[in-house]
Amino acid sequence: MSGTIRSFIAIEIPLPVRRSVVALQRNLGGAGSKVRWTGINNLHITLQFLGDVAVAKLAGIEAALQELALQSAAFEMRLTGVGVFPNARNVRVLWVGANSRTECLNEFAKKVRNRLINFGFSKENRKFHAHLTIGRPRGQLHRAFVESFLATEFDSGTIQVDQFVLMKSELHPTGSIYTPIERFTLNKPR
Repeated sequence: MSGTIRSFIAIEIPLPVRRSVVALQRNLGGAGSKVRWTGINNLHITLQFLGDVAVAKLAGIEAALQELALQSAAFEMRLTGVGVFPNARNVRVLWVGANSRTECLNEFAKKVRNRLINFGFSKENRKFHAHLTIGRPRGQLHRAFVESFLATEFDSGTIQVDQFVLMKSELHPTGSIYTPIERFTLNKPR
């Protein structure tokens, strides 16, 4: 097989938490905003976006990720609070954030990124900001909506992270479709 596959590495979110996010989206959707909400099946935390990867490189990437999984312990995280990128005046992304005390998640993301350098991916200079993208504006958002959104509370409760996934991303006019290429199981906590 030749060509490229648009892909990324992510942590999938358990269905009960994704349902809570969808409930949050519904509550916010009635505020007269123009937001394209992320579908329940597309809610995840991206550890590293790979872009278009040569199919010939995938086996090596999968082997490196499998080795990382065997060397890494499962961990817990929590999604709390909401925010926007890049700022409240120019909103491009609405998100639910991972708790700032989720050091295990940040460390794991760093390990994933470091593994990928061997495959020609650049070292990421920006600090990793774990988040779950829940929506993207279809234009300028009203200031009242943004203020209301930023005052919203969200808490997923504890999430057990015992695997991560190499995901294929296909762009369609109706939105992206994500398909797992390979799942990697982390070791049990010590």
